[in-house]
Amino acid sequence: MRTMNYAVNVRVYQKVAVVNTMLAPQELIDSSQVTWKEKDITNLHGQPIGEFAKLSVLQTRRRLKKGTVLVEGDLIPLDVIQRGQIVTLLYEKEFIQIEMQVTALQDGARGEVIWFKFPDNHKRLKGEVVNNDLAVLAN
Repeated sequence: MRTMNYAVNVRVYQKVAVVNTMLAPQELIDSSQVTWKEKDITNLHGQPIGEFAKLSVLQTRRRLKKGTVLVEGDLIPLDVIQRGQIVTLLYEKEFIQIEMQVTALQDGARGEVIWFKFPDNHKRLKGEVVNNDLAVLAN
């Protein structure tokens, strides 16, 4: 009986976003700065940005060179609330709804939970960012 070994090289190709110009850290990214190309993603570190990604609400985490395939770790959500900004924090429970004016202690993007404080007594609360001037008290 004879044994034969075979080596198989498998490559995975997918349509991905490729940077077509140099991008600085924290730079807003839009569709004009990327092109969609079919690329080999076999040895790519991270999940590539898919064809239907909403790039208009993202910014770069680090500097990206021309020709870089965008992965999820390269982009972060755009900060909607900046540290020090006064926003409305909403508390809702069954039939009760209370709105409070608080100061953001951190930058936060839509959907993130960040810290807020009351301006008068400095009590801290966590809230989930809804938009640029509204957050909901986190449970």
